[in-house]
Amino acid sequence: MKKIKAYINGKWIAGDINYPIYSPEGHEAGTAPALNKEDIDLAFESARSAQREWEAKTIDERVQFMLAFADKLDERADEMAHIMVDEIAKSFNDAKTEVVRTSKLVRDVVAEYLRIYQEEVTFPKLNKDVTIFRKALGVVLAISPFNYPINLSVAKIAPALVSGNTVVFKGATNGTLVGSVLAEIFDELKLPKGVFNFVTGRGREIGSSLYTNKNINAISFTGGERVGKEISDHASMAIQILELGGKDVGIVRADADLDLTASQIVKGGFSYSGQRCTAIKRVFVHSEVKNALLSKVVHQVNRLTVGKAADNNFITHVINKSSADYIMDLVNDAIDKGAKPLTEIKREGNLIWPIVLDKVTPDMRIAWEEQFGPVVPFIEVDSDDLAVELANKSDYGLQSSIFTKDIDKAVEMAHKMEVGSLNINGSSQRGPDTLPFTGVKNSGLNIQGIKYSLETMTRTFNIVVNK
Repeated sequence: MKKIKAYINGKWIAGDINYPIYSPEGHEAGTAPALNKEDIDLAFESARSAQREWEAKTIDERVQFMLAFADKLDERADEMAHIMVDEIAKSFNDAKTEVVRTSKLVRDVVAEYLRIYQEEVTFPKLNKDVTIFRKALGVVLAISPFNYPINLSVAKIAPALVSGNTVVFKGATNGTLVGSVLAEIFDELKLPKGVFNFVTGRGREIGSSLYTNKNINAISFTGGERVGKEISDHASMAIQILELGGKDVGIVRADADLDLTASQIVKGGFSYSGQRCTAIKRVFVHSEVKNALLSKVVHQVNRLTVGKAADNNFITHVINKSSADYIMDLVNDAIDKGAKPLTEIKREGNLIWPIVLDKVTPDMRIAWEEQFGPVVPFIEVDSDDLAVELANKSDYGLQSSIFTKDIDKAVEMAHKMEVGSLNINGSSQRGPDTLPFTGVKNSGLNIQGIKYSLETMTRTFNIVVNK
């Protein structure tokens, strides 16, 4: 069991009270300090006090810190992966891949910042030479989710720090233990005190003090829609980058390669037990090919391994009982209204065996609500227009997929879709990290991605030389 401390102004904070963090598999994985409002305020005050000096360092100094940080991520990849196996029930292989991917992300952030931080523009007819700089905003609050606790944390932290901002970082409850390793690395690298602060605590105790602090200049949040809207309502003038989830659809046309389509739906719908904002969460399939596709999907799903994360199973425990209960509520609602399960309905605690649902109709909750679990519902359609119409009725608009051999038709359909990204003949996904990652409607606000995060976390500053 891992017992961690918070990290504020270069000091480790034990706290008077610690709260347990339970593994999705049921046991206590560790404990963390239950900080109070005064502790949170101190973290922001420390970040504010350190910011000017941090930004005043040379670009090379900040870059070298971040490159050393990337090296440390590689060195501790196995350790962090083992923590994730226990804390969030992610398989070791997937967890290590996440850490290695993240070290590359840091290096790519550095390279992109060096490319964009200064631009020279000349106006000969006006006799003006202009240098456009990208300057830090100030203090960035980074809040990450449980499902990618290293990648989605560092995707916020690295652009903020390299560009001269300071950071207050809060991970999800499950994700806090592995998140503490980031603080350990920065402490080991002797990052100036106050530049990076790692806070812990329960929402009901620190509440809105986390995102209403007057010292915040920008908030980068990935998580649930309810909290995201609360942040948006109360964050005042702070710039907000919000990624709030999705109900990504896979549209399968009658001419699709069904073997490819089935493999992409299984991968896209069930990887990490469907606990991904970009997971395929519903499939609209043309009536001509529905039965043939379902046969291939069910065949593959029945071969997926199910069990403990430590055994590198494909399907592992969902994050907590509340999530498991909600997933099964959606499944039971669908079955009560006529949906047909094509795989065994089986649950043991937070472990839910993968479920394929046929005969799902728009009057069922699972057609619209985000299940965030190992369930893929299939809805039969008889035209491209109906598939697009149903897809666009969703309150979410993160990503979607179209499976077809007619690329021109797919592109035509793509331009009608209300999403941030459309994948043709592939499942939706967040990466590569260099791409813009955004959604419409309730899926979020502003753009993530290396270049775009750097731009959002900085402001332009012009120096004009008149000749």
